[in-house]
Amino acid sequence: MTASEADASAQMALDQALAEAVWAGRRPATLRLYHWPRPALTIGRHQHPADLPCPAVRRLTGGRAIFHEDELTFSVALPAGHPLIRPTVAATYREMAAPILHALAALGLTAARSAEATARGDRFACFAAPTRGEAMLGADKLMGLAQWIGPHGLLAQGSIPLTPPGTLPGAGRHAVIGLSRVLPGITPAALERAVLDGFRARHGVRFEARPPGAAERRRAEHLAALCYAPIMPGDVMTGPAAGRPKKA
Repeated sequence: MTASEADASAQMALDQALAEAVWAGRRPATLRLYHWPRPALTIGRHQHPADLPCPAVRRLTGGRAIFHEDELTFSVALPAGHPLIRPTVAATYREMAAPILHALAALGLTAARSAEATARGDRFACFAAPTRGEAMLGADKLMGLAQWIGPHGLLAQGSIPLTPPGTLPGAGRHAVIGLSRVLPGITPAALERAVLDGFRARHGVRFEARPPGAAERRRAEHLAALCYAPIMPGDVMTGPAAGRPKKA
């Protein structure tokens, strides 16, 4: 499914609401593709908000900060026991990244899989350094990927910039180049098709359109208000942990 007319709180909340439905067996494993109508900043589940350069929304998944702008974002929700949830976090990560590498190759871009994670230190931004298995072009990341695995299943969230977003603190030497720099003329629709084909080719899946149901939308609205309210620079998190999984 694809969607774009929602702010960061609504996007993160809908990802979680759909994942909860998958984990409870009310919805099959789900791939969601979406875009951003306006720039937004999300931070990882365990990131400290003290150094925020602007308002942000905390994701359920881990990782570091991502400034979302002209990009394709995808989320994958899988139930516990699904074959793509591998015995280790790193192996599961590779399963999530494999279709994206396939998609980039189909578009004519030979991206390499990063072999090792680079020490991040205090770097704030996701694209400051690669994580094992991510798509790289030279020293530059082409995607960001984070995941959360719990007793009921997995939620993975990925970001593929089409053009370079705004600069975040702690970007380090790794730049966000954006696919349009290396694939002139690439369109969001073409990238969406390539990603879908990548999942079909690498994991043998079939897709059917299934928009969020009324209950899933209500749950997303509830989560947006309870768990995904924007964090302001200097805020201290005192309420419910943003993105904390709820019983479905």
